[in-house]
Amino acid sequence: PNYVALCPDTAQFTVAGSDPLDIVRRHRDRVVLTHWKDAVSPAPEGVTIDDNIFQTQIQWFAPVGQGVVDWPGWARLLRDLRYTGWAVFELDGAVDPVADLTAIRTYVESSLGHLLA
Repeated sequence: PNYVALCPDTAQFTVAGSDPLDIVRRHRDRVVLTHWKDAVSPAPEGVTIDDNIFQTQIQWFAPVGQGVVDWPGWARLLRDLRYTGWAVFELDGAVDPVADLTAIRTYVESSLGHLLA
């Protein structure tokens, strides 16, 4: 923890087929920032990571609350770990980013707020 910190990206871990909650549990002492983004599913085996990664992987990403990430579990885990650091909410190519971020905020406050308190 002295030299390496972690900013767990929920979508990237999910697309890679990993469980973001499990990773944070195992590396809780390294978490300095959380990166909130949803994913619709893990990517199929054999997807190449190359110069076209954004175009290749965007199909598996979604705004928070619209995919398969276990958001209630994520919120409970952060609460149980007494995490008080920053959270980053990411959108990909939003046509109306203010409306999309407002929808994410509404989802987090109404569906997860009681779990984060």
